[in-house]
Amino acid sequence: MPSTLSGPEQAPQGLPSSRLPLALAAALLVVGTVISLWAWQASATFLARQADDEFERYSELSFNNISQRVQHQLDLLAGFQALFRASATVSREEFHSFYNDQRVQVRFPGLLAVQYARQVDGAERPAFEAAVRADRSIAPAGYPDFRIHPPGERERYLVVTYNEPMRGNEPAFGHDNIADALRREVVERARDSGQPQASAPIQLLQKNAGVLVRLPIYRR
Repeated sequence: MPSTLSGPEQAPQGLPSSRLPLALAAALLVVGTVISLWAWQASATFLARQADDEFERYSELSFNNISQRVQHQLDLLAGFQALFRASATVSREEFHSFYNDQRVQVRFPGLLAVQYARQVDGAERPAFEAAVRADRSIAPAGYPDFRIHPPGERERYLVVTYNEPMRGNEPAFGHDNIADALRREVVERARDSGQPQASAPIQLLQKNAGVLVRLPIYRR
């Protein structure tokens, strides 16, 4: 009589029973890896988009902050320009007092110096240098070593005559702003436009890297 006990079930045809768990594990591993990679890519995309948004907001804030600072500095220069417009002559002492009254070093920490450069004809040079050396309105000893630089005979000079603050900016005192092409180009743009003009970043005479901004003052 045939036995009624049933033996183990046979695996589907074409796939040995011993390989079925391994195939499922491999399938799960692949699916799991794909999902993980997709999740990582989605997370990376989200974080990158979030970082871009944060950077854009930060950049916009930084740009606005810099723009406001630059505008405030231009307003300061306009104030000095108005000082010269309101008077036939502005003395070194008046320039110095106006600089202090504006609390420039406190209000404008990134501003290195405020200067007034006067145009001097070549024939006027000896008398001009002598007058500056003898000016004791601010410095009791005057400026005995003052001279226009760089040296050389030129038809015309644009000389840094007032220089605030003097300390730390001594190399710029007496400098001819039209002796070299780069500085002359900024001055000429300001002269022709009547508006403040800026240079590209340059190596300043004080050995710092910086930007020159020039605003014209016209003779009456």
